[in-house]
Amino acid sequence: MPKIPLRERRTKARPGQQMVWSVAQSQAAAVITSPDETSLMTLLSDVMRPSGVFDPFDALPIKMPLRSKELLHYFFQAGYGFGPFPRNPDDCLIPITQNPDLLQNTLLVPGIHYARNKGDLALFEPTFLFHKIQCIRQVNLWLGSGPDKNLQTKCARYISTLAITEACLGDFEAAESHLNGLVVYLDSKRLQTGQDARGQVEDELTSRYLILAKNVLHSTASRVRDLIANYCVARGIKEPLKVTEYGLMKHKPHLHDTSGTISCLKATRMLPFFFGFLPTERMPKDVDMHMTVTVLRDLTRRADPRHTNRSAYTNWKVWHSGDTPRLLFALVDSHIESFSDKLQLPPQGRQTFISSWSSFCVTMGMYLTNVVELWNHGLPIERRLRYYTIRVLEDDIRNGYETLEHMDQETRYTWFWKAFVGSLTVAQAQSADYDERLDGMFDKFSKYIKAFTRVEKMSSWDEAKKILVTVVWPMECTQDEICTKVWARLLAKH
Repeated sequence: MPKIPLRERRTKARPGQQMVWSVAQSQAAAVITSPDETSLMTLLSDVMRPSGVFDPFDALPIKMPLRSKELLHYFFQAGYGFGPFPRNPDDCLIPITQNPDLLQNTLLVPGIHYARNKGDLALFEPTFLFHKIQCIRQVNLWLGSGPDKNLQTKCARYISTLAITEACLGDFEAAESHLNGLVVYLDSKRLQTGQDARGQVEDELTSRYLILAKNVLHSTASRVRDLIANYCVARGIKEPLKVTEYGLMKHKPHLHDTSGTISCLKATRMLPFFFGFLPTERMPKDVDMHMTVTVLRDLTRRADPRHTNRSAYTNWKVWHSGDTPRLLFALVDSHIESFSDKLQLPPQGRQTFISSWSSFCVTMGMYLTNVVELWNHGLPIERRLRYYTIRVLEDDIRNGYETLEHMDQETRYTWFWKAFVGSLTVAQAQSADYDERLDGMFDKFSKYIKAFTRVEKMSSWDEAKKILVTVVWPMECTQDEICTKVWARLLAKH
């Protein structure tokens, strides 16, 4: 019988000295007292502890070397200190602890959370790098195994998580490389997936993983740029720091503020609920995006898009407000709801914004980039990623076009908001980085917009803008002149 190494024997508490969910004390185990903590420990203990096993982490489906158990324990325990979980958390937590692929993927997230919470990843860096390498190796293994549509969702989940991880740790070039690689991979697999229910669900999930990763990357990159710019202006530094230097500076105290840290922690802890939710063959349904629209309205108001040269401090107020983690929470919650078999009825009299999840979140990213100029610092995104997301949006707009006259007014207005933001994005993209594939897209959007004007019996930009405001749109913004020209082009197309 092999002997247990002395180092590991010393780290183990003797029977009776340590509770099931206790971890040997260290500076890593940041215990946050919460009345909900016991219920979480009970839940996970019941899930992961088979008969005769004292330590529930010993029953996990993958190897947990170095400080893996301590890092995972930290994440579950610390999570309750940063706001509520989404609806039905058991639907996400239980699969994570039983599925080796989900658990391996999830183990990247606690490292992000700990680095932001403590200001230094050093204590867990070997553990974090181990699991990061394991994820990369697994992706390479899947990619080299030949065509297999069953691996598409797994690959997309891992690559998206790696992109989000690199973005949150400040390596934006690596994050963009992961994201661009994912687009190429999904394009190559797009025609290989079957048309059965399971294949359609997997196609939808892979698109959602990419869409979320894109939004996290572009919001994080903008936040860092504004943070650094605000720091330089406040200290009279004439040569602004490069964003690429942020990876070396992200743990310095002068780049932190309490509100921003807590906001990032709230956002980070939501990620396992997004990637850990695995519907089987249940097709997603359209959902009410009211919570997301509410946050978008707050972001629009705080960003103050009326001014061409608004200061870095103006944008920093947006990041300081905590709206971005609220936005991520709303996206995760609506993602889970879209696969639920229970219909959530809105309160009577409340405005609703019924939409497919993917098309709304694609439009949201376009709106925050091209109208509010907040995401990605208002800069155009990479052309392959841009075309992929526009295609996702156009697919949904085309489906709605067939039933436009039968929609209720609020749903029709939401559809129009998506269609016009998509049109504006195509027009701006063509002026910055021409792509012949988008010419056909603009013609399609023109057809959709014309159909809407016929149903609503309107034709002027002022009338269109009033409808956009009922969803989310600035009363004044720097894009007003461009919007007027795009509107004229849309109605003039034959």
